[in-house]
Amino acid sequence: MILDLTLVAQKNLPVIKKLLMVVRVVVVVVVIVVLFYCQIVLHNHCVGLPVYCARISTTEYARQSVDDTETAIVELTNSVLDNTKLTLREKRRYLRQLARHHRDIYGRHFSDMV
Repeated sequence: MILDLTLVAQKNLPVIKKLLMVVRVVVVVVVIVVLFYCQIVLHNHCVGLPVYCARISTTEYARQSVDDTETAIVELTNSVLDNTKLTLREKRRYLRQLARHHRDIYGRHFSDMV
């Protein structure tokens, strides 16, 4: 049986080579089409989104850093408060530390918690 398959393969070797060549060409064409499509879709999808390497003023940088820091601290504090593994005593201690080090954020978001 194996011998028969090798004879068939040897007889049809030129046909197999041509088929492999056609498959390679089709794969290359599909890759090119997919890359072109992705480039168009990604370009159209990203229009209007902020560019991360755009120059901003120092005042805008300062404002963004304060806003992003406050957002991160609020999210972290909420995750601590929502953590079921921490005791109430540990959560209060965390809130006291927040009040000591970040009075403004504590006053705006968590002053009624302790």
